[in-house]
Amino acid sequence: MVTMRVLVDDRIESCEHGLSILVNTKEDKWLFDTGQSDQFIKKLKSLSINISDLKGIIISHGHYDHANGLKHIDQKIPVYLHKDSFIEKYKNVNGEYYFNGIDLEAKVKLADSYIFVEGLMKIGGNVYVLANIQASARKHNFYMKDNIWIKDDFRDEIMLIVKSDKCLTVFTGCAHFDLIKSLEKLAEHFPKCNIKYLIGGLHLKDSSKEEINQIIDGLNKLRVENVIPLHCTGEAAINILKERYKSKCFIINSSNDILLS
Repeated sequence: MVTMRVLVDDRIESCEHGLSILVNTKEDKWLFDTGQSDQFIKKLKSLSINISDLKGIIISHGHYDHANGLKHIDQKIPVYLHKDSFIEKYKNVNGEYYFNGIDLEAKVKLADSYIFVEGLMKIGGNVYVLANIQASARKHNFYMKDNIWIKDDFRDEIMLIVKSDKCLTVFTGCAHFDLIKSLEKLAEHFPKCNIKYLIGGLHLKDSSKEEINQIIDGLNKLRVENVIPLHCTGEAAINILKERYKSKCFIINSSNDILLS
């Protein structure tokens, strides 16, 4: 059995900009992203769950709204992420560069707990993380190298995968990467499995209607059965997903348990 509970998301009332999801498998509890503050810890405590009850934490990529919650953790726990998550990331807004990476405190506080992901890694039971997926540069996102601004292609972003029988539940933080090509690569690792759920930020908030429909066409071609759009997906994209996926697009507005499989 797999359940999830959204702890942090933009659409939840009285919540912050960011993402954090509690994932429960039959064997273990996992945390996918931490949001930007200690809000996820408060939510866990309200469920009588401590950090020590978690098997591990997965950080999807190196942005503050997914990883800065790490600085509020006071005990050692495995943290899975890509090494490039620690690159100093910036967003360009009207020619001004604003830091939007992981705070130094969050980087160093759990330094002994980091486990760097490369390729497909099994981290427990039927739980996997996938790195080195199809990178895709975003025009407003950069990092600094040798005093040169370089477009961030988000090669650090990873997915969390939970396998149940012949079905996959896939979690994305923002899907800054090329979503369809990345899911195609995932299918190569699990050729006999269908994607039952795609959950998380799909980063379609600045996409045109045509681009959104192209992504949905790709999801249908890959036979993605259900979609739970969160965080940076955008209202326009959520409305189109709801229109096309109908009852198989689930809109989350509260922190409730959701049975996935």
